[in-house]
Amino acid sequence: MATVKLSDGRRVLGENVSANNTVALADSGSALNQIADAKVTTLPDAAAGNVGLEVFVVLGGVPAGGPVGSGSNGSVGHEIAPHSSDKIVGILGGSGTADKSILMAKDDMVAGDYVKLRSNGVDTWFVVEASGAWTMEA
Repeated sequence: MATVKLSDGRRVLGENVSANNTVALADSGSALNQIADAKVTTLPDAAAGNVGLEVFVVLGGVPAGGPVGSGSNGSVGHEIAPHSSDKIVGILGGSGTADKSILMAKDDMVAGDYVKLRSNGVDTWFVVEASGAWTMEA
């Protein structure tokens, strides 16, 4: 695993992701460092077997020839989509609506922007920590 630099200067262990990605249970606890534009991270069903599962998505940016996390600002737009029966709620505001994503517009992205989500094991993913201009899908 590589080290991923967050926008606040912290470093975490993670793996580079350059395609659409469906999160697996094994991904819990490591950062998924998105380094390609216009991709989707799909969350697993927030079912009883996933209570407490944490998903950590970092926008590393399209690599600029440096170490992981040294990508260019404004190079990656991204969507994090819940399972169709789940919702995302938390510090981004709103009470959540089933099957609505959180979004990062490419122009607003700063390398190292991130979001950490936790499953309640029923039907909700909670945003427990975030950095950057993430928005809720309308």
